[in-house]
Amino acid sequence: ARTLNVWLPFYPAGTKERIVEYGDIVTAMTLARLISATPRLASGEAARFHIYDIHAETEGFYFGKDVQYVPHTAIPFFVSELKKLPNFEHVNIAFPDEGAAKRFGNLLKEFRNPVLYHKERYGEDRKLVLVEGDPRGKDMWIVDDLATTGNTLLKCRQKLMEQGAKSVSVYVTHGVFPQGRWQRMCDSAGFANIWITDSCPATAQAVEGREPFRVLSLVPELAEMISSSSE
Repeated sequence: ARTLNVWLPFYPAGTKERIVEYGDIVTAMTLARLISATPRLASGEAARFHIYDIHAETEGFYFGKDVQYVPHTAIPFFVSELKKLPNFEHVNIAFPDEGAAKRFGNLLKEFRNPVLYHKERYGEDRKLVLVEGDPRGKDMWIVDDLATTGNTLLKCRQKLMEQGAKSVSVYVTHGVFPQGRWQRMCDSAGFANIWITDSCPATAQAVEGREPFRVLSLVPELAEMISSSSE
């Protein structure tokens, strides 16, 4: 092969990096080592691995020299769909922690006064402290890269409503929600909208057609990029 492109919309690692006991597996580094075992092509080129919204940008440095990590983001696609909403002029963004703000702040500059929280973890519990911004009277959208248990999103919604938000919605690129945990995010949780992409197909299939979920498909953009890369 002259070139090799691997399209991996979701990099399934990085959420278990908080080592508690010696011997715990650092999943992001381990998977990067496996991918890095891909041999350099006979042409001398490195295989390219295309990944959407990797959990932490530092993980891009875990890969060896014989593969090339190519970052992509679904945020522009999210913003494009957001602008179609009739209440868009009343929309504002909330980041549940500093990590999300650093990741996506530059991609959401049109929201000039986003709400930012500082997150502290206590086991499965989360404590959020308002750092800046004012959600009063706004239709707030929590933006993050992925969701697993949903604890952070639920806590963030609670804080936003306590501080005067008109409504709270969620966008995450990767709706992981293992073991059906997406169910706790449904109507009883009080979210106006929950948007995810189909980067995690099992979840996307499970929530399709269920309120308040909406699945934004990456397929058209992936098809276009794959076609362009093969020309």
